[in-house]
Amino acid sequence: TKSLTVFYLKNEEGKKELILDQNNAEDDKDIFKEKLEKSVEDITNKSLFSLEIDKRSFVVVPVFCQCQVHGYLGAEDKTSDNAVEGMKIADQLRFLSELTTISLEKFLLEKVNRDLVINEEQNRIANEIHDGVLQKLFAISCGVFGIKKNAAYLDTKKITDELTAIQESINDAMGDLRSTIYGYSWKKNGVNNFLNDIYKLIDRTKNFHGININFETKGNLELISAEYKKAFYRILSEGIGNAIRHGKASSMSIQLNIYKEDVFLKIHDDGIGFNPDVLKETKKQGLGIRNMKTLTESLNGDLQILSEEGKGTSINIEIPVKLQSHKEEFYESVGCR
Repeated sequence: TKSLTVFYLKNEEGKKELILDQNNAEDDKDIFKEKLEKSVEDITNKSLFSLEIDKRSFVVVPVFCQCQVHGYLGAEDKTSDNAVEGMKIADQLRFLSELTTISLEKFLLEKVNRDLVINEEQNRIANEIHDGVLQKLFAISCGVFGIKKNAAYLDTKKITDELTAIQESINDAMGDLRSTIYGYSWKKNGVNNFLNDIYKLIDRTKNFHGININFETKGNLELISAEYKKAFYRILSEGIGNAIRHGKASSMSIQLNIYKEDVFLKIHDDGIGFNPDVLKETKKQGLGIRNMKTLTESLNGDLQILSEEGKGTSINIEIPVKLQSHKEEFYESVGCR
């Protein structure tokens, strides 16, 4: 084309910024910007328009992004004596405007997606820290309190054993924190980490709280995916924590049964119990119960809480099985997710 000056007047949050590509050294950018801003003020709704600045003719198109004018793309037109060339400049500007709009909206969409992913990851980390790490820190705190309270009555060996158990729990908590941040696979080097972690959780709880916990599992654990195993572990952590903190339980039984179509998880304690109708009426549920319900519903499952004052509490969970594919099984076996 015979265009000498091309510009983009960016209009973002009420502030205008001029990007000027010119072959004419006589153009002063600040003066040109000032005159250009005054010229476009009253014609923001047009899809294509002409401007006269210092007796020079410009073809200008607005660039839209999310239904707002993001800026103005323009080019000097010295084809007044040639309508065909003038139309070429207008068509090129329209094409560039549409291309810029697509690019801007794609950029904003990617930003929204990134923000959503970040928020989702933040929620995941917060939930897993609460469900795993905080449960262990609570147990560690109780263990330290027990040593402090009974130090005068404990011999050196007993204190050493208790401190060793606390040290192991701290190491486990740090491992859980790393796993939460960097990701986690339930099966590595041929070892079923899912069951190992459950037994560790139960053993720590027994040691620190003196509670008796009986755990039984039936069925093939490899039929369910890592996502399900992670959810079950978190539900168990919440259920055990609630039974101790709120139920004052001294004994618990946990059953995890895996069938072809459903997985059943039952957590029962002999604690003080409560009236479930009070929770329904007041709609006040602790964070632990809310987390268990959220985790169960995320897997299209059903959670029922049966309790009676003075007769303990039973949590019954039924979740439809999502069979793990051979591909997922292979990825887990090599430590990938």
